[in-house]
Amino acid sequence: MTDSGIGIADDSPRYWSYDGEPTLLLGGSSQDNLFQVPGVEHQLDVIANAGGNYVRNTMSARNRRESVLRWGAENVWPFERVGGDEDAEGDEADERVESDEAGETAGATYDLDRFDDAYWERFERFLDLTAERDIVVQVEVWATFDYYREPWDENPFNPANNVNYSPSESGLEETVETSPTGAGPDTQPFFWSVPAELDLGVVRDYQQRFVDRLLAATTQHDHVLYCLDNETSVTPEWSAYWSDYLREHTDERVYVTEMLWEEDASHDQHDATVNDPERYDFLEASQNSKHTGQQHYDIATTFRERATDPARPVNNVKIYGTGDGTQIDFTGSEHDAVERFWRNVFAGHASSRFHRPPYGIGINARAERMLRSARAVTDAVDPVACEPRNDLLSDRAPDEAYALADPGRQYAVYFPRGGSVTLDVADDTRFDVRWYDVEACQWVDDQPADGSPAGGSPVRLDAPYRKQWVAIVD
Repeated sequence: MTDSGIGIADDSPRYWSYDGEPTLLLGGSSQDNLFQVPGVEHQLDVIANAGGNYVRNTMSARNRRESVLRWGAENVWPFERVGGDEDAEGDEADERVESDEAGETAGATYDLDRFDDAYWERFERFLDLTAERDIVVQVEVWATFDYYREPWDENPFNPANNVNYSPSESGLEETVETSPTGAGPDTQPFFWSVPAELDLGVVRDYQQRFVDRLLAATTQHDHVLYCLDNETSVTPEWSAYWSDYLREHTDERVYVTEMLWEEDASHDQHDATVNDPERYDFLEASQNSKHTGQQHYDIATTFRERATDPARPVNNVKIYGTGDGTQIDFTGSEHDAVERFWRNVFAGHASSRFHRPPYGIGINARAERMLRSARAVTDAVDPVACEPRNDLLSDRAPDEAYALADPGRQYAVYFPRGGSVTLDVADDTRFDVRWYDVEACQWVDDQPADGSPAGGSPVRLDAPYRKQWVAIVD
């Protein structure tokens, strides 16, 4: 554990610490590549004021048309655009290719030996702004979807778009129609560049140059976590290479994981990250948020159980679920999102963040309420000192209630939609019961009769109404 910034808590290695204190990472945000959003400081203030301390940041430049329409400014790529018909070293190559009003470039050619200042200035400013607000940034090094289909058509690494290599020299294809995700191995040659695979040295040199520039920015700070890819199906050799590269090319302590496509924690696709704690300091369980109800919780606890030898944090940098009218089949509803958020907390996970619209609720008003409520609950009962203990609940239906407990000292029980359960508490201890209204962000005084102080017997917990509640028994 470090004395400042982000680290793994010494005494509670399933959780992160910040400035030497164990902490639960909670958040939500409007976009994946948050560093490219104009005026992002306002959004960061909203997150921090609601109790959030965690955001995702992909190093992405795709969706440029969407960026112009939504934010009034285009996403920029990390490399400099030059005149495609001129030699990259010539004076005329310095002329930028103008963008049309939709953010698309016409005939753009990139020079991978020259970085685009705007891209990296945005990123460095974003790191400064998050550091000022004590917001931890989980950076995704390779923005997976930038390397397929339409985004690949304009990506500077595409040999059709740069002056540095041809398809034959690089081993890369100018058109990639395959999907970046699935149970089988990824087939985009870009993700097979490492020595243990296709060994595409020309491409890898520029990949390394990109990562070196990223590290030059991130290692000036101590509030950054690293995720190599996004919901990927790359081979373990790719992930291992870049985890090692991050560690070997900085003197700073880095914390690294991989986000894999398979949502089932028991799937063998997760074996490499589970079984190699020297390379993967924490696990990423975001894909589990495709599931709902008891299944979502059960898979969450399986992730936690697999992160046991040694104990490591389990993060959820994406929680699906949206109610904006553009719901995608796998995401579920807005209420699914908030239930997933709370189940992650009660499954003993180290982080939980609402994904961006249209796949998540981002940092809308309800997300803000959830952050405030989660901070109120975790101020009342310390999740770091507790364990998931549904075994202490009886008379429980599937998905009715979830318990965190430090037996004999403190208990918290989350009810997604009201309900009644019996909590087994220490026989020789007297407890008080308090109820927190999650949606209203407040404690309630008119507790039901069975919520009165109890000792020497199980405590019956009857949620006041059919809505989200947390009962604190301490």
